[in-house]
Amino acid sequence: MALESDTDSVVRDSSSDIENRVNAGPSKPPPSPEELAEMKNELQKLASWFHGFPGFHRARQLDLEDPIAMCNCHVFAEFLHLIKERTFDDAWLNTIVKGNSVTNNHVKRSAIRKLMRQLTNYITIELGCRVETERWNHQDAFINGTVETDLPVVLNLATLIVGVAHFGPTAKKIVPYSSELTSTAPDCMRIVANMVKEVLTEIPALGTLKGGDDDDNDAVAASEAAVSDRLNESSFRISSGSEVVESYQLQKLTTQLSETARERDKLALELETMQVALRESEMAAKASTSDPAITFLEDQNKNLKERLRESEDKHSEQEGLLDSLRTSVKELTENNTRLMTENRDVSQLKSEIQSLRDELEISRDQLGKSRVDSERRKQIEKELKERDAQIKLQQSRLDHYITKSTAESADRDQIKTLRQQIGNLNGTIESLEGKLVHSEKQISELENELVKMKERNNALESRKEELTIERNELQNKLLDVQASDSNTERSLHDSLGADNELLNNNSFERQKLEVENKRLHERVQELEGLEQLQGEVSILKNRNATLEGDAQLAEKRRDDLMVQIADLQQKLDSSQLTVQGGVADLTIQLEKALIEGQKSKDVAERTERRLNDLEDELEKKVKENEKLHRGLEGAKMVIDDLESHVKVVDEDGGKTSVQQFRQLQMDNEQKEKRIRQLEEELENGKRKYEEETRLVATGFHAAVLDRNRDAMTSTTTTPQRRTVGGGTVGSPDVDGANGQPAAFLTRQKMHQALPWSGRLLRGVLIFLMSFLIMATMLFSVHQYHESGPPMS
Repeated sequence: MALESDTDSVVRDSSSDIENRVNAGPSKPPPSPEELAEMKNELQKLASWFHGFPGFHRARQLDLEDPIAMCNCHVFAEFLHLIKERTFDDAWLNTIVKGNSVTNNHVKRSAIRKLMRQLTNYITIELGCRVETERWNHQDAFINGTVETDLPVVLNLATLIVGVAHFGPTAKKIVPYSSELTSTAPDCMRIVANMVKEVLTEIPALGTLKGGDDDDNDAVAASEAAVSDRLNESSFRISSGSEVVESYQLQKLTTQLSETARERDKLALELETMQVALRESEMAAKASTSDPAITFLEDQNKNLKERLRESEDKHSEQEGLLDSLRTSVKELTENNTRLMTENRDVSQLKSEIQSLRDELEISRDQLGKSRVDSERRKQIEKELKERDAQIKLQQSRLDHYITKSTAESADRDQIKTLRQQIGNLNGTIESLEGKLVHSEKQISELENELVKMKERNNALESRKEELTIERNELQNKLLDVQASDSNTERSLHDSLGADNELLNNNSFERQKLEVENKRLHERVQELEGLEQLQGEVSILKNRNATLEGDAQLAEKRRDDLMVQIADLQQKLDSSQLTVQGGVADLTIQLEKALIEGQKSKDVAERTERRLNDLEDELEKKVKENEKLHRGLEGAKMVIDDLESHVKVVDEDGGKTSVQQFRQLQMDNEQKEKRIRQLEEELENGKRKYEEETRLVATGFHAAVLDRNRDAMTSTTTTPQRRTVGGGTVGSPDVDGANGQPAAFLTRQKMHQALPWSGRLLRGVLIFLMSFLIMATMLFSVHQYHESGPPMS
């Protein structure tokens, strides 16, 4: 009964009290910096003790000076598995997490609970000791992921493990190792000795244990080994209560009995020795009866006999007590075996529930993270929608600006074309002015040369004809040029584009003239070399006159072009004044719109990439959440199933489980709902029956009135007409054959009898159907009540 009450209390408190303590956090004040430094020093020295233990390779793979990493308890679990493999087996070791869980405090708390449960079972069940204090209770509640909170927990766990390892079956491995370190590492062993002293202070029963093999130190090996094997994989603490106390007393009595038996054998051996000595002394006493040694031996013999008698009495008493205790031990063993058999399934279920709760905590954390990610994704989607709206607005503005800029660019192109035309005209005028100046210089030079060339005029007569022909050709060309100039002057009044083309043609002709002038100049040089300058002088004079005419003509054309340029410049200035302001504003707005559009595109691209990443991440989270939800639903179903099989309902004395009770409640609710539906249908049927009855009565009353009215009208005279056969046709209620009033069945066939006869027939049918419905409903209700009353 004590075991059942302890089990129920552990089951009730495992979910609520521990979670409250974990949520409330540690109640002890945080250690001071000096205490924290001292604790770190102790942990560093204790790490060397773990590092040097033979066969403990795990300590070389981890930093034992990091308390946050050591809170996963895997180092302690492997150490216990190494020194006591039968109790801390591989199945239990695999339940302790192997990873370095630095941030997940739920996993570390679960590992500490598993370690303390198994270690407490080892101390109370196998060693037969009781923990007198509550120092190591609920160490998982102090874990917070910081050095200030985790370092005291690690030192407390290390103190308990190191202290317990120096006693009982594990002392054979630990004590020699610690003895070797006494000379090589005195500081480390001083800390280990303090830990052992603290454990002995709080668990005094450890001092009565003796080191040795497992089979030599188990006083009640058969029963306690079976209990320990059954409890190795349990997930909650079981206090053995009075059974453990009686087993411990039996162990002490058995030890005392064995010591008494050894003492009795020793006394018997001494007695035999003394008897032999007594016989020898008696034989010697025959020779001399006055020897004082005989008296001493006799006294010693009496004392030995008294001690032997006391030992025999004590031995007989202890044998009787041992027999009574054996019967009680046998009963306790049977009772304990029965209780362990009953609680084996419960312990396994509780371990599964605890593991499911740990997984549920992890699932809740992951679910919270996924919810945060979902909220973040919703916020990003909202921002994306706002960005899309802004992008659409900017796109519409950009289209408007592009339309305006297209029109403005056409205007600018037209202005640019006008400017190019004006520039071409200005260039043409400047080139003509330069050519005119150059021609004047050439004229002055030629006049100077003319004076010199008169002396050579006679030598050039031979070539006069040839030069005359060339002069005629030049004159023809000049006529062509003059014609083109006249055409050019006429076309200037037509359009600016045609004038530009003519100017280009004129400039081309001017270039030809310049080339010809150059050729003539070379020819003059040649004539100078040949001293035939007379013809050249006349040609140059003619050329001079031609150039003067061309210069006058070009000057006239320049004046005309200047007038046209002034007009075009006025038009250009006016168009610039009208367009410049709008163009500048539109240009600025267009540039801003382009910049904003580019920024929006960049933001949209980044947002799209981020959205794709978030969608991928969200898909992963959704898949993980689905897995977690499926695991959670499975865990809930398992927990509900376990609770339905474990818990009972108190209303019927514990015969009905929770699941059966819930099923009965659901059946009861469904039956009550069905009863309410049937009652509603019954009320509706009654109402319809009353309505149809009222309709039938009304129809029957109307039929009676019609019949009476027909009977009254049949007695009055009605106009008759003869038929072809000699009969008369008059009132519809009179038989046409004999002139008598028509019968009731005959009147039913008449047109006026159809309404009330149809209503009567319909009323009768509705009445029959209502009656059948009511009978069916009453029969269903009767069968339901006969099947059994609903459970409340």
